[in-house]
Amino acid sequence: MNSPMKSFGMFLLHPSRPARIALGYLLLASIWILVSDSLATLLADSPESLIRLQAWKGLGFVTTTAAGLYVLLRLAPPPAGEPGEALGRAERFRAVLLGLTFLLLATFFIGFGGLVYRNLDAEFRNSVYLQQSGIADLMAGQVEHWVESNHAETRIFLADPDLLAAAKQLGQAPDKAAEHTIREHLSGLLRERKWAEAGLYAADGRPLIHVGAELPPEKALVQTIADAARSRGFRFNDLHALASNPGEYRIDFVMPVTEVHESEEVRTVLVLSVDPRNSLFQILQRSPLPSRTGETLLLRREGNEAVNLSPL
Repeated sequence: MNSPMKSFGMFLLHPSRPARIALGYLLLASIWILVSDSLATLLADSPESLIRLQAWKGLGFVTTTAAGLYVLLRLAPPPAGEPGEALGRAERFRAVLLGLTFLLLATFFIGFGGLVYRNLDAEFRNSVYLQQSGIADLMAGQVEHWVESNHAETRIFLADPDLLAAAKQLGQAPDKAAEHTIREHLSGLLRERKWAEAGLYAADGRPLIHVGAELPPEKALVQTIADAARSRGFRFNDLHALASNPGEYRIDFVMPVTEVHESEEVRTVLVLSVDPRNSLFQILQRSPLPSRTGETLLLRREGNEAVNLSPL
């Protein structure tokens, strides 16, 4: 009589066909559970979707294993003494079943892999979108800060009582002392290399004092000056190419020379012009994250069209 230990050793060394099937099923099922659960957790974006995914995953596994079990049972050796023709038909039938089982398994795993890929691709696209949206918000904030800091320069002019008095005097009549005071201040601004041009204009757009490139005021700037004088408030002449030199760009910050409590007519308007190539465009070209292909564009809506303002 064989001892139990000897029988167990023979089982390990030479397992029977049922034992091999059971052990193979145990191994495959364990691997599937561990791997598929990890993938399901990765794919699911909410507890509800995880429950649905687990249910579909379980149904797919049960269906596949049921088909495999059926094939294995049909692949069992036929009883001894069967005719040769019957054995041939059984062999062909088992081959067809085995092929269909592998096809079912391949379809299931390819479908599940495609689902994993689509989810990962969607997650990657969403992360890129969120990253680019954050960069766009950051860049927009930098542009807004740039506009506000330049606007503050016009308020500094009005906060100086000597400059304010000199500007009002020039609005009434020519005055050499007042002109000297204003010109010295505007020339100092240009020496800081922040501004391209600066000037004091009459409410109708006539230049009273101008420092920088000697260019006649363009129609849009004259209109902006008139609007600022009429509204008694700050105006912004948006980015534009100069008609006299299309390769030159300007942004004009326009402020009426008046005090808040005054009600008299505005006679003079301060205009500070900046070349965006030396400041704004440089801000747009500095990306917060390194990128070989990314770029930031400044667009303006004109009717139904989006016009690119930044250089290509």
